[in-house]
Amino acid sequence: MVRLTTSEDGNPQRSSDPSRSANSANSLVIRLAGDLTSCDDVGQFFQRCHGIIAAAGRRSITLDLLEVVKADTKLVACLVAVYQLAKDSSVRLEMRVSRTVRELFELCRLQRFIDQTAPAG
Repeated sequence: MVRLTTSEDGNPQRSSDPSRSANSANSLVIRLAGDLTSCDDVGQFFQRCHGIIAAAGRRSITLDLLEVVKADTKLVACLVAVYQLAKDSSVRLEMRVSRTVRELFELCRLQRFIDQTAPAG
């Protein structure tokens, strides 16, 4: 089961309308948890991120993947696409990843990607 939530100022909200949360502040945290091996779940995650980035008004987005327990290369491809979309839209993207996600990026020889998107500090 996948859990997708967004929060601003530490207040989680479950919203299916990315434009609603996308216009209320300059930064946003998107939390994703669970098993991310389903094409549908990864696709929905990408669509959510795309909608938020495309809605404009964001300076930064943090992807919190600390509770992802299962993932495969579909998630890697999705995260690289989200990163490129954010970069093209001048949105700073940070990622906090679980051990599972980190190991998958290492397997794909993309550790540098994780390092580039790690939160400062």
